[in-house]
Amino acid sequence: MKYTLFKKKLLLASLTPEDFSNISNIPISTINGWGTTRQNKKTPAWVESFLDIYIENKNNKIIIEDLKRDIRNYGKN
Repeated sequence: MKYTLFKKKLLLASLTPEDFSNISNIPISTINGWGTTRQNKKTPAWVESFLDIYIENKNNKIIIEDLKRDIRNYGKN
């Protein structure tokens, strides 16, 4: 995945590069290195699927929390 897409997916996931570093246990200097021409401005292959799953799970968590709230409020009105 190109580094520019990586940065966009981080925004979708509401993550900073430092957050990604913490959850993936990858040094921030390595992550920043992905954006260099030495690395062809690409991330390792696993990063895209990792972020896709992270974003999907985040969205699912929001839906689940909304459903729980609706269930708790059902019949209260």
